[in-house]
Amino acid sequence: MEKHEPTRRAVLLWGGAAGLAVTFGVAQPARAVSGAAAVPAGVEVDDSADIPLQPGLIGYNMHITNRAYHFTDDAYRALIARLQPRWGRWSAGTANNVFDPRTGTMPEERRAQMFDKRNQYYLYDWERRVNAGKNDGYMDLVRYYDSLRETCAALTMVVNTFTGTPAEAADLARFCADNHILVDYWELQNEPYLFTGGASALPKFYNSATDYLNKVKPFHDAIRGVDPDAKTVIAYTPTGGNAWDDRIYQITAPWWDAIVWHTYEAGSRETGNWLAAAFRDRIGDDYLARSRLSPTPILQNELDVRVAGPLYNTQYNAVFNAEAVMRLTTAPKENTRMLTGAGGIPLWILDAAQDHTDKTLDALELGTTIDSGALDHQLYFKTVGVANVIVNEAVNNSAARWQTTVTGGATVAARDGAGSALDVPALFATGYRGGFGGNMKNYALMTNKSAEEHVIDFRVGGATLNTQVTAVYSASADPDAGNTADNPARISQQSVTYPDGSAVTIPPYSVVRLEWARSGSPAAPRTPRITSAEVTGATSVRLKWWNSPNATSYTIHYGTTPGVYTQTRTASSAAGTTVTGLAAGGTYHFAVTATGAGGNSGHSNEVGVTTQAPPTPTNAVAVGRRAGTVTVTWRSVPLATGYVVRYGTSTSALTQTLQAGNRMGADIDGLTAGTRYHFTVEAFNGAGSSAPSAAVSAMPVLNLPYTPVRLRLSTPDTAASAALTWDPSLVRTFRDYFEDGDAAGWTVASGTWSVTDHPDPARATKVYAATSATGLSETVNGDAAWASVSIDAQIAVTSFTANGTVSVLGRYTDSGNYYRFVYDHADQRFKLIRAVNGTFTTLAQIDLTDVGQPFYPVDVTNMRLVLEAVGDDLACYVNHLPVLTAQDSAHPTGAFALGANRQVASFDKVHVWTDNMTGTGGTYSLYRSTSPQSGYTRIASGLTSPQYTDTGITAGRTYYYRVSAVRDGVESLGNSNILTVVT
Repeated sequence: MEKHEPTRRAVLLWGGAAGLAVTFGVAQPARAVSGAAAVPAGVEVDDSADIPLQPGLIGYNMHITNRAYHFTDDAYRALIARLQPRWGRWSAGTANNVFDPRTGTMPEERRAQMFDKRNQYYLYDWERRVNAGKNDGYMDLVRYYDSLRETCAALTMVVNTFTGTPAEAADLARFCADNHILVDYWELQNEPYLFTGGASALPKFYNSATDYLNKVKPFHDAIRGVDPDAKTVIAYTPTGGNAWDDRIYQITAPWWDAIVWHTYEAGSRETGNWLAAAFRDRIGDDYLARSRLSPTPILQNELDVRVAGPLYNTQYNAVFNAEAVMRLTTAPKENTRMLTGAGGIPLWILDAAQDHTDKTLDALELGTTIDSGALDHQLYFKTVGVANVIVNEAVNNSAARWQTTVTGGATVAARDGAGSALDVPALFATGYRGGFGGNMKNYALMTNKSAEEHVIDFRVGGATLNTQVTAVYSASADPDAGNTADNPARISQQSVTYPDGSAVTIPPYSVVRLEWARSGSPAAPRTPRITSAEVTGATSVRLKWWNSPNATSYTIHYGTTPGVYTQTRTASSAAGTTVTGLAAGGTYHFAVTATGAGGNSGHSNEVGVTTQAPPTPTNAVAVGRRAGTVTVTWRSVPLATGYVVRYGTSTSALTQTLQAGNRMGADIDGLTAGTRYHFTVEAFNGAGSSAPSAAVSAMPVLNLPYTPVRLRLSTPDTAASAALTWDPSLVRTFRDYFEDGDAAGWTVASGTWSVTDHPDPARATKVYAATSATGLSETVNGDAAWASVSIDAQIAVTSFTANGTVSVLGRYTDSGNYYRFVYDHADQRFKLIRAVNGTFTTLAQIDLTDVGQPFYPVDVTNMRLVLEAVGDDLACYVNHLPVLTAQDSAHPTGAFALGANRQVASFDKVHVWTDNMTGTGGTYSLYRSTSPQSGYTRIASGLTSPQYTDTGITAGRTYYYRVSAVRDGVESLGNSNILTVVT
């Protein structure tokens, strides 16, 4: 038998060169050496003492806003089921999901309020999301909750506190109660600490953590007003130990129920130091030790340890991500309930080999619809996703972990949180007592961060495991190998079975799950949860519940008194069953138990249902919007499975109907601006329909003013005054898809241009093409008086010439005066150029290799360029990525243009947004309060410029401001961000 050293230090190599390359705290990997001897090591699991583990620890984020598929897609749900998630996160309050939860849509004026992410909220972006085949079910909470049923996933809800209101949050809580949607935690805004400013003159939603808590407390109160048992969550920062967290720790009487924090790239020292166990220590030494909650539930609901640089989405990245999950399970448990999300899905875990986004966007141009569910997206797991499948089974099916020790093995070089070099073991391992919910396996998870293959002696309870053990793993001798659309199964799950634990192989750069049979009798299945109870007829109710693993059947218990069940029915599947033979108009209370080899589970939540038509909806409100749209909202009612909106131009002739689905509101389009419409709402279920609500009326407003944005202090406040300023909202005033076959309104300034078929023969749309490969081609449109403006165009290039360029131009006066945002293929850079009387100055530039890497690489042959000019502030975006900014006052107004130089290029989906107050005689109104969500008094109106100095304040007080726009006597629907001023 070959002898081995007891330990071996692996020198990490990169690119084949000797030596160690360390990037921001994470060592670059070595390559496995072919034929090298395996390194011996020992793994000892102490199964004598259980350390409690939160059952069902790992879940996922529903983060699919930019894809042509969503959670109703069968293939998507099948892959999600393999992840076995036990948590789902509904993202109503993330930076790119500030939609109205009542309608499931995001009105343009609501997007305009998101000043820090304005580029993501233009109408085109929303059209891309909604019209990419997602109209049927996208943001449909009832259907999302039903998808969680399939994997026993509990729900955490992110509340939109940016553009939402406490009343809206109360409506959402009521809707959940009416539809038996159990929300385990209400998260009061996603990542609020990203929306602060360091200086008083900066725009901000939140000045500080204290300001954040003051502004979201009314949302907490509103939710609790509907559900007194609701649990709310406030946000800590990912790193801890900073001013934001310090202010939260100082609150002596916390009103929230849990905290949330995120983990991002391992490529930064702040979050990469978990290699030295600081990842675990931060929880115990900071969040738990200083928190005033006891116990302290912690939601780790964004976990994406993305190794920076070219290693993103590689096996090396997967090893780091898997170990992060494992280390979370070893976090202190004495005073916490740890929950986690395994990263955003599908942005980081799932992807599609066939991206049908172009196809669905083309359908939008052509005015047709497309069923995205009928498309074959060829979904696959990204490399991190393969590792998550391996890890999740062990963690989510275990009720305890066991102390686990690694001896021997290689070491790898890394850096600690302070940047100092250190060696860490290549192997990390932890054991788990399975058996939760009737599962009959025990587990150990292992990661190998080195290029060295290891052979381990796997010991449990002081002796080498003497029963059959199966290793399920993903591995790659090449650490930067990863799954791609071209090779979606390069890294896949594999398995090998060993007769015992005496010589188990741990491959290089691997995530390994060891599993072996549990002894003894199985436990009962997991207690189910009823997720829906629909009245399907005058004497019948349809129930659905969690699909509990290891359950062979389910028993429905019911009776006419709460908690007293006099009758039972049996069902074989959690897909649901219909209970018939009920009394018409009777009230019944239902609970469900699961049965398996280990016996019966406990009773589920109890749901009460009355076999009758639902009551009449109340609190109906109709609001007129732009472009022939009225939004109608209402308060949900129990028993409803859907709502119908009836409308017309006379209360006596509501001849048109809209099936709104099971929501709290609907946008009704295609109406005539300036015409008043009347609306009623009816609820229905299988037993019938309610009476109509009281009629409400509204008229679409052709030029509805939009809410101003970026309300801020222009100079630091004083004890006696606050100098305020703000920006106007931009609204879409122009778009051209060229599907009419002409370029009416465009003026060719140079070169040759024509409307032609898309260069990709698979696309059935038209484009506006610069057809000359020599010389400059520019075409102009728009109004020379436009001031604040944003120009957006999709640009396709079949192939670039050596020195070709493509660009969008703003504040264009003539061929020698403008701002140009250009991609220059000669030096592969994006540039922001100012032209004044033919003299050119580069205001800012960035290399292509620095844009979007490694997470959102840019394909310059098919990209979206945006040039925005608001006042003296210039900003440039590639796709959704902000890349260049500058300040310049050379050109205050101008039209816009498209350009190509020495390059054949196609332009499409051209959108332009301009100041919605330009040339309208519109004014602004300013409001002030001493409370963030109520009590606002108008202190100024008729303001014609976006600035005002408030001299009516006193020292030592806190004031809150918001501003609205007014045009033709109509005030904007929303308000700006709330600015906090502490004198």
